[in-house]
Amino acid sequence: MTANQRIFLSILLQGFGFICNILSIVILTRYMSVQSFGDFSLSISIITVLSMIIISTTSDFSVKEIANA
Repeated sequence: MTANQRIFLSILLQGFGFICNILSIVILTRYMSVQSFGDFSLSISIITVLSMIIISTTSDFSVKEIANA
């Protein structure tokens, strides 16, 4: 697989994920109360922030380990 094909596939998969995310939010807003959707949104926000912190520290650790090898 060439670099251009990998880039195209990556963009395609990210677009598909974005569309799925939007559709799931639309469906959830129809079936959840305002309070439940607020709680859901808050939990998703917290999970997103924590995952970004974990990913960034894991990446830094990986670079240090590769540099020491």
